Amino acid sequence: MHFKKYYYLAIVFYLIATTLNITNNYFSTKNRIMSKMDKILTQSCNIAPLILPKDFHHNNMLQESITPQQDMENIQQLSQQAKALGVKYIYTLLQNGDKIIFTSSSATDEELKTNTNLSHFGDVYEDVSPIVFEVLKTNREAFDDYTDKWGTFHTLYLPCVASDGTKYIIGTDIDVSRINEQLNQNLIYSIRDILFYILILVPFFLVYRAHMNKIKNELQETIEQKTEELKLKQREVFQKSKMEAMGDMIGNIAHQWRQPLSVISSNASSIKVQDELGIISKDTLYSGLDNIIKNVEYLSKTIDNFRNFFSPNKQKETQQICEIFETIDSIFGSSLVQADIEIVKNIQNITIHTYINELSQVIVNLIKNGKDAIGKDGVILIDCFIDDAIYIKVKDSGGGIPEEVIDKIYDPYFTTKDTSIGTGIGLNMSRQIITEHLNGQIEVSNVEFDYKDKKCKGAEFIITLPKDLELKE
Repeated sequence: MHFKKYYYLAIVFYLIATTLNITNNYFSTKNRIMSKMDKILTQSCNIAPLILPKDFHHNNMLQESITPQQDMENIQQLSQQAKALGVKYIYTLLQNGDKIIFTSSSATDEELKTNTNLSHFGDVYEDVSPIVFEVLKTNREAFDDYTDKWGTFHTLYLPCVASDGTKYIIGTDIDVSRINEQLNQNLIYSIRDILFYILILVPFFLVYRAHMNKIKNELQETIEQKTEELKLKQREVFQKSKMEAMGDMIGNIAHQWRQPLSVISSNASSIKVQDELGIISKDTLYSGLDNIIKNVEYLSKTIDNFRNFFSPNKQKETQQICEIFETIDSIFGSSLVQADIEIVKNIQNITIHTYINELSQVIVNLIKNGKDAIGKDGVILIDCFIDDAIYIKVKDSGGGIPEEVIDKIYDPYFTTKDTSIGTGIGLNMSRQIITEHLNGQIEVSNVEFDYKDKKCKGAEFIITLPKDLELKE
């Protein structure tokens, strides 16, 4: 496995080094080509004033203009120089008000032959680059890549001043396709080099292929084995969790039924004894029977509460949050009383429409975690209110969660409890329910608070639910 790792690292470094070298070569060539083109543009700009008549750009030229014959001579002379220097166009520009006009311009052989697309003295440069105005303003030369009706060019604008102080610009264009042609050719050479270097590696891959297949098969077997082990562990954990829940449920049912069963037994015994002695009255009989019926109805209601709470109901329901806590208290409150744990609720009366059972299971899980953390003699504080969202806060006096593991408590199978009582799936499932099913958030932090003049420390879970779950009456 180590050899495989180093083998691939060597290949990666080899390819990276090769690619960097080729990339560096490509951009070096590009910079060299651009530098060469810029020199040609500069040379072409410097030649233009030598070709055009002396004092050609004096301010009075705009009033006096030039003859068509003079204009054509300028076009032809600039065209000859542009062709000799290898540029597309050489031209001069002048600002007239808020417009830029041509005072001279070269043309291609095709344009001269067909007498089309020629730029004559005084023609307005309609789609002039904004850089031209910047050059006139700053009096600094500038390179530009720009597209107009004549094509896409790499251009140099050179600011000049005539002997009478008139500012004008000499521009020279090189067709971008010419630059791209050289760059593309260089790119082809670079790609050819990359392919060559890659082909050198092919024999190494072929030799190593058999070894890689063997490793792949071994890894596949290991993955399958570990997957089976994980599935077995999951079944064991869920079974343990299920049995734990059933034990809690039976314990709570037994506690809830203890007093009603005692009342039923007491009333039945009293009725029997009085009947045997012949002293029972009709009122006493009916009163005892009514008491028995009342407590039987209570037992039936308790069973309904448990059945509804643990049923896998996936339908959204409408209920007041205070009723949710009343149901939870009727089912699990007795276990808190047995542990001398006080539960204090501050519940705002909010009606919500959501998955009630799933929300209830999350709250119960947080209460049970608080109970386990406290052990004996403590307090669990519950606050529920609506602001920019619906907030449910569950805070206990169980000492809190160690800071070094607080970020891991939502991980599956992670638990801070003894493995005999903790499965590590409760908080993981709670977060899934809140975030994925209820579109909310759940956060935890350690807090300190005062309760009945006593300093307390524990964990505080904050459930945040969307405000639109509220059903306004």
